[in-house]
Amino acid sequence: MADPVQIHARGLDELRRRLASGDVAGAVLLHARIEVQTGLWELPPRERDQLIAALHGAGRGADARPHLERAAREPGRAGDGARLLLAKALIDGDPREAYALLHAIDAGGLDAADRAWRTQALNRARDAATPRTALPVVRAAPAAADANQAGMFRAVPMPAQPAAQKPSAPSAPRLDAHGLPILGDAAAPAPTTTSAVAESPFAAVDALIRQKRWDEARRDLETRILRGDADADRARLRLARLLLEVDARAAKALRLLGEIAVARLDAQQRGDLEDLTREANRQIGGSTARFTR
Repeated sequence: MADPVQIHARGLDELRRRLASGDVAGAVLLHARIEVQTGLWELPPRERDQLIAALHGAGRGADARPHLERAAREPGRAGDGARLLLAKALIDGDPREAYALLHAIDAGGLDAADRAWRTQALNRARDAATPRTALPVVRAAPAAADANQAGMFRAVPMPAQPAAQKPSAPSAPRLDAHGLPILGDAAAPAPTTTSAVAESPFAAVDALIRQKRWDEARRDLETRILRGDADADRARLRLARLLLEVDARAAKALRLLGEIAVARLDAQQRGDLEDLTREANRQIGGSTARFTR
C-alpha cells in the first residue's frame, strides 16, 4: 500500500496547481479521492484557506463546510475568521452550534462590522433556543479603545439569572469500560467509589449526558474543543459518541474522531476511539480501515 504521506505530498502539489488555475471543482474532487485512499487529509492552513475562499467564491459553501469546521478548531485568533464564517452558515439551521462558535471568538480582533454582527447573532441564537437550552443574553460593551473610536461595541455574555431553587446535585453516572458515561442511564446508582468521578473535569457534562440533557452536554463539549483545552481529545470522544448514539450523524462523528491525536491517548481511550470509529463506519456502510496520525 502506498505511503499516505507521499500521497498527500503529491496531492498537495496538484491541489495547488488546480487552485491556481481556478479549477475549484477539480480541487474538491482531488481532495475527496485522496481521502478515500488515505483517510482524513488535513490540508496545511494556507491551502485550506485558499480552498475555502475559492469554494465560497464559486457559491459552493456546503463543500467548504468540512474545511471550515477543521479551521474553526484552531485555538486563538487564528481560527476566529473560520468560526465567524461557519457561524454565518449555521445561524439559521443550527443556532445552538452557531452560538458556541461565536462565543469562542475574540471580538477584539474583529472589525467594526463583524463585531456588530456577532452581537446581533449571539442574541438571535439565544432567541431561537428552546427554554430548556436557553442561552444567556449578550449585551453591548466597549471592545477596546479603537472600538470606542469607531462607535462600536463588543459582545459580552451576561450571566444567566439564578434559578429560584437550587436543584439537588445529581448522582454520579455509571461509566463503561472506556471511562465514558452510559448514555440514557438515568436510573444508574452511584458507583461505590466516587472520588475519581468527582475529580474528573468531565463530571458535570457526564451528569448532563446521564440526564439526557443532550443540548447542554454538546455545548459544553464543543466549547472545550473550540478552546483547544488540554482535554479536547477526550471531549471529542464524548461528542462523537453523542453524534453516533443520539444524533445519528456518523459522518460528522468520523471527521471528529479523525482530528484526535492518537499518540496522546492512553490504552483505554485508544480502545474507545477504535470502537467509535468502527461504529461510525458501520453506520455509514463504508470500510473500517483507518489511518492513525
